[in-house]
Amino acid sequence: MMLMGTAERMSARRAHEVGLVSEVTEKGGAPAGAVRCATVIAGYPTEAVQGTVRALWAAGEAARAQAFAQAPHLIALGNLPAGRQTQLFAGRRREFRVR
Repeated sequence: MMLMGTAERMSARRAHEVGLVSEVTEKGGAPAGAVRCATVIAGYPTEAVQGTVRALWAAGEAARAQAFAQAPHLIALGNLPAGRQTQLFAGRRREFRVR
């Protein structure tokens, strides 16, 4: 998906299939779905919810720090000069495919 850039978008159905979202609602149904999820979470012990959230934050921060440390080197690999990149980007098609 990253290599496709702006030439491709992900549909709600596909996001659900790959685990990016846990539920897809009918149009206008997102608020009710969010309230259902929040009600379930609110029924769990506070300490368990807080511990899970903190674990997720810590894992995300660790991964982000590692990614940022590697980013400059990885971005530089194989990149063209800025002017040439601008030309190529400007020449892209504007339409996109939805998966």
